[in-house]
Amino acid sequence: MIRKIINLKAAAFTVALAVCSLIMQMTARGQIAPRQFTSVDLSPAATSSAIYGIDAFQQVGYVGGFPGGVVAPANHAFIWSDVGEATVDLHPAFLDFPQLNAAGNSIANSTDTVNQVGYGYGAATNQKLVALRWSGTAASAEVLQTPFNNHDSVALNTCGGQAVGYGVTVQFISGRGSIRAVAGPIHAVLWNSNTSTIGIDLNNGAQATIATACYGTQQVGYGGSMDNSGNLVQPKAMMWSGNRNNFVWLHPNGYASSQAVAINGDKQVGHAEIQFQNGRQVAFNSRAVMWSGTAASMVTLPMPTGFIFNYYATAIFNGAIVGYGVDTTNNQQHALYWADQNTAAVDLNQFLPAGYVAATATGIDASGRIVGTAYSGTGFHAIVWTPVP
Repeated sequence: MIRKIINLKAAAFTVALAVCSLIMQMTARGQIAPRQFTSVDLSPAATSSAIYGIDAFQQVGYVGGFPGGVVAPANHAFIWSDVGEATVDLHPAFLDFPQLNAAGNSIANSTDTVNQVGYGYGAATNQKLVALRWSGTAASAEVLQTPFNNHDSVALNTCGGQAVGYGVTVQFISGRGSIRAVAGPIHAVLWNSNTSTIGIDLNNGAQATIATACYGTQQVGYGGSMDNSGNLVQPKAMMWSGNRNNFVWLHPNGYASSQAVAINGDKQVGHAEIQFQNGRQVAFNSRAVMWSGTAASMVTLPMPTGFIFNYYATAIFNGAIVGYGVDTTNNQQHALYWADQNTAAVDLNQFLPAGYVAATATGIDASGRIVGTAYSGTGFHAIVWTPVP
């Protein structure tokens, strides 16, 4: 409430103005009033969709529901734009198999505006995942190669022409007079130029590794061991600087596992798990965390109200962080926003249209726009949250 103050002495009036100015500045920085957002659902009618990445005016993900012939409806990698440009269907025709009336699937995970990366699969690839890179059109799609024989490969992030992801290696096993190929450890891969499709193997320090994001000359991810089902387990956060021999562990002491999933400037974010005893069972809690280049620098982001069990950071830009948490009352996911590492989380679900029951946030850009996916109870929807000025 604003009160009129009459007959103040000049000095007192100056102090009052200073205090008012300070309060306004603190509010603008989100230290008093949490930031407000509006949201827009970008899903085409009668489809499912998700957004995974954003850079400047461009968002990428997938749109589902395309005719699949003898198989389920297919997903197509998509670009959305908020500067008046039309959406772009990035799905490459070489993933489809017309002879079998079988459509392939494609997903875009990240964009740096110039390039988009992700993966595709279908009957044309014998359901093998293949890492893909585009430069704005479906016709520009190219398969990114791993420096080893692989069962599957996926590109997860792109930055300034680089791309990172992983490939599932091939092992040859002899038995009963024959040799057969089986999936081996997962290897982190760096594609360090948008003029080449040949990747660099980053795997080192662990049996298996995955590179999740890049910024400048650095890449982040995690490494661990493989279980009997071929899954990477007991992960520990890592950061590389361009090659397999130049890396550091970000995994903090006292935690059971950790993953670095995004990087911007000199900050990295992800999550770390705490192991504890729940009766006779071993249980884990995940906490969203941020590093500044070393394991010792790790800090835990403020815990969102009501999200006691698990919460995660998925993206960072200029110190602002997004992610999601699991609501302890109904086990639903809530998209989250932290203005910085010290500010309480804002629950982005409150800004969704009526009828949405869950959401995750997976990207943020320089203007503070946030992208992610919301669930309505019947399907998934690509969402953009825009900060209120």
